Amino acid sequence: MSKYTRVLASVLEVVSAEADVPVSKIMSRCSEAETVDARWLCVKLLNDEGYYPGRIAELMSITPRYVQYILTEFDDRIFLNKVMRINYANAAKKDANYWRNNHLTDCCLSCTFAARSDIAPQCNTYINYVRNKSYFFP
Repeated sequence: MSKYTRVLASVLEVVSAEADVPVSKIMSRCSEAETVDARWLCVKLLNDEGYYPGRIAELMSITPRYVQYILTEFDDRIFLNKVMRINYANAAKKDANYWRNNHLTDCCLSCTFAARSDIAPQCNTYINYVRNKSYFFP
């Protein structure tokens, strides 16, 4: 299993548990609101991990343009959807805990990992992360 597949599996597992949507539905073309929200959370978490839209599209079996659309519109959607905002906050915490517990701090993930954990609160990346993610606290 490649690193990309492991990361996708962990993100899908976290989002599936948090949003209460099966992984098979998240990866399908289902257009129910809960499923679409879960898919958006997966794309955003993968982007937070440092993956480019092309790689995310390949992993999620969607078009790169749709990934760009999700990333562009994510803040507006999460602002208007309280349940999605709560799910994203909880999933981001659980995802950060997954990396901390499994010691998967590869060089491409280390900056994101440090920004989403208590490892380096004095780091500029962490400070920028906290400053930009104020919608966690409605």
